[in-house]
Parts: sequence; structure tokens; C-alpha cells
Amino acid sequence: MKDKTHYRKAFDSPYLSSADIIEPTVLTISHVVLELDKTKKTQDKFNTAYFKEKQIRPNEKLKTMILNATNSKVIKKISGSSFIEDWQNLTVMIEVEHVKFGREYVEGLRVYPAIT
Repeated sequence: MKDKTHYRKAFDSPYLSSADIIEPTVLTISHVVLELDKTKKTQDKFNTAYFKEKQIRPNEKLKTMILNATNSKVIKKISGSSFIEDWQNLTVMIEVEHVKFGREYVEGLRVYPAIT
């Protein structure tokens, strides 16, 4: 499975997606900022996580991750703080799950406390 290419890689999102996560992955959040959509498709602002790790795999850059409401609540619980400025240096596990989006189920990223 690691040597195969997910079809969504062709769309080259600036954000981490289910196409990038092959197996549960432990990462360290360096910081989170509220920033404008990098795709420039909207004027929306997102909680965006940056990671200390620079590569997800050898020769593959690690992207930033949009933290949706569900993942933001998990990080709030892990950190003990409602403030994104306090969400730094947290070690988390990211994995792909089937999540409901509108009327259908899609692959989505979920954040969990890292088991160390």
C-alpha cells in the first residue's frame, strides 16, 4: 500500500488530507494559527496546524492541516486550553476515518492523543 499513489494526489492540495496519511501517524504540532484559505477558493479563515516534522515520508513535504471543529475540540481537550496559542508542542496521532459530510461518508482526518 505504501508504494501506491492515492488518486487525490493529482489535485495537489496545500493542506494535509486523507491522501497523505497512509497509516496512523504521530506528529508534533509546532503551532496553530488562524489564517486565510491557502487555496484562495474562499475568503474563509481556518485554524491551521503547523508541525515540527518537515516530511511525512522521505522526500515528501509535510503539509499544514486545517483543524475542523471536531479536531479543534479534540486538541482543546488534549491541551486543556480553548486558545490556539496554547496548542503548541502537542504530540498527536492523525488517522483517516470515514466521516459524514452532508449526506455521504468521505475519508477525513481525525486527531487523537498520541500514545507514548
